[in-house]
Amino acid sequence: MLIKPLSCMNDLKNKSLYLAAVTYVIISIILGMILNNGLVIFLGWNMILATVPLVLSQIYANQKSKFLKIGIAFLFIIFFPNAVYIMTDFIHFQNYSFFYDYPNIYAYLIEDWLVFAHLVIGALFSSKIAIKSLQILLSQMKEVKIFIKVIGINILFILSSSAIYIGRFMRLNSWEFYKLNRIFPDIFNHFKFFIAFIFILFTLHWLIFFVFYEKKEPLAQIK
Repeated sequence: MLIKPLSCMNDLKNKSLYLAAVTYVIISIILGMILNNGLVIFLGWNMILATVPLVLSQIYANQKSKFLKIGIAFLFIIFFPNAVYIMTDFIHFQNYSFFYDYPNIYAYLIEDWLVFAHLVIGALFSSKIAIKSLQILLSQMKEVKIFIKVIGINILFILSSSAIYIGRFMRLNSWEFYKLNRIFPDIFNHFKFFIAFIFILFTLHWLIFFVFYEKKEPLAQIK
C-alpha cells in the first residue's frame, strides 16, 4: 500500500480529538434543528473541515514516500485554514440579542446563549485541532533546523490568513484557490483592508499557537 495505515490514530489523545469532533458535529445538527438555526448546523460542517488537517498530518506521519509526502503537505496547506476559520464566525453574534438596551438592560434569551456557548466551544476546539495537526507535521521534519521551521510556520500562517480572507469575504472554499480571476481583483480593490486583515489574522494564528501548543514538547526540541 502506498498510503500506510494510520497507526498513530491509536494514540488515546488523537482518538479523543476525533471523538470530540464527531460529538460536536452531532450536537450541531441536533441543536440546530431544535433552535431552527442554520448557523449552528453549519458549524458542524465547519468542524468536519477543521479535522481534515489532522487526518492529513497523521497520514503524512505514516508515509514513507517523499513524493506522496509532498502531495499530502500541499493538501495540508490548502485545508489548514479551515481549522482556524471558525474563529471568524464570531461575527454572527451581531444577529443575536444579548441586550435590549445597551449597556444596562440585558436580554434573557437562553437560546442566544446556547448559540454563544456552542460557537465558542467550536472555535476553541478547532483551534486546538489546528495546532495539534501542525505539531504532528513538524515532529516529522527531523532534519529541518528550528529557524527554517519558524519561517515555514510564518509562511503557513500568512497563507492561512489569506485563505480565510478569501473564504470569509469572497465565499470561496479552500480548494477553489485556483480562481485567480476572482481573487486578485478583489484583493487589489480592497488592498489596504486586505493587508490589515492579514496582519490581524496572522497575529491571531500565533496567539492560538502559543495557547494550544503542547509545552511539554518545545518547538526547539522537535526533531
